[in-house]
Amino acid sequence: MYVVLSSIPTQVAMSRLIPNNIESSMFSLQTGLLNLTNLWWSKILGNYINDWFVGVKTENIDQLYKLYAIGLVCAFVPIAFLWIVPTNAEVRATQRCIEFLDQYEVSEHLRKADGVEANSKLGKNVLKDIKAPV
Repeated sequence: MYVVLSSIPTQVAMSRLIPNNIESSMFSLQTGLLNLTNLWWSKILGNYINDWFVGVKTENIDQLYKLYAIGLVCAFVPIAFLWIVPTNAEVRATQRCIEFLDQYEVSEHLRKADGVEANSKLGKNVLKDIKAPV
């Protein structure tokens, strides 16, 4: 359940920021990284922390509380990175930029396909329809 709840915010942010044509590739990359992190890397890191700092063995689990304390502290480490999450205004601005670039690329493609020069009347009309992000 923790894995699901921890991945929802990143999936929502990615769904808003990633352009439509590469969305599935980015979601598969994110899923692969989450699986690598949660299923493999966390176990390896936990074993190294135990071997290097705590030393809990199957014969003596007196220091097990230290591992639980380290795990609890590590669970709150992502809070230190909340400043990286974009605000709603930043997401909207990024979406407008992506839409503008998509429209610009389409108009450039149409202009080249029709053989229309940039300073012709038709070229100006195509570019006039494109609204720059504010």
